[in-house]
Amino acid sequence: MKNSTLIKGLLAACLAFCANFSVSAQEEGETPAETTVIYQMVDQVTSGQSYVMGIMTDDGWYCAQPPFGWGNPIYGRLMCQGKFELNDDMQVLPIGEYQLTPFTITKDDKGYLLQSGDGSYLAVEKPQNTGGDDKKDEKGDGKDDGKDPVLELRFILDNQFSEDYYWDIVYSDDLGGFTLKSKAADATLGIYGEMMTSEDENGQITVIYNYRIVAYQTLPDDMVGPIYLFEGMEVPTGIADVNNDVNAAKVVYNLNGMVVGNTTDGLKPGVYIVKQGKSVKKVVVD
Repeated sequence: MKNSTLIKGLLAACLAFCANFSVSAQEEGETPAETTVIYQMVDQVTSGQSYVMGIMTDDGWYCAQPPFGWGNPIYGRLMCQGKFELNDDMQVLPIGEYQLTPFTITKDDKGYLLQSGDGSYLAVEKPQNTGGDDKKDEKGDGKDDGKDPVLELRFILDNQFSEDYYWDIVYSDDLGGFTLKSKAADATLGIYGEMMTSEDENGQITVIYNYRIVAYQTLPDDMVGPIYLFEGMEVPTGIADVNNDVNAAKVVYNLNGMVVGNTTDGLKPGVYIVKQGKSVKKVVVD
């Protein structure tokens, strides 16, 4: 009975607080603004923001989904099944049934941490010591080259923090995107893709594309590719659909909110906010 009375008291207090807050908001004429999250391609990472991790393939753009499995931690592959397109402002437009799966990226003096929607940490398992029992024959001469085989490492999704889960995330001008490297596993992320076909009884050919992000200590040349990051940004609902007012003055801000001019011409490479009339968008200056 005491617990029941306590719960009722707390509930009444919460309702009273909400009522007072609601009245205050109405008295001041404040109405919560409806916002939409858009994902914009960027060339730098802001700690605490959410990002879609994307790859560009011959079949279009795909985003990574966290590894799925039972138990904790979860081990598996980082598959890329959610397909999307980019508009002229380099913003993500999802396609089909798959949802975008963002990761929150935070940074401290030890590196970057990547967390899925439920807060679990994304990492790469440490490579196992093969003991040199299985050697490679890279030259094709039938002789061991004395090197351990290059193995694709599994990804980890763990809700328990570990010092082994830090990453290096660096933008590469040469690649035009980011390189991600697991600190503990000393493994770099790359792109694996394959095209598979199947034929039904009527001779109809179906083409299936299979892409994933892979982690290797020695990344094979054919898997080297940029990882693109798209930062989530809240904007008033419908703002992405508003056309620019060509007669309105243009104001350009940096990501710190400082006005840097009325044009992006001559600005150093980076990401800027451009406001023109009722239109607000991010612009990447190369």
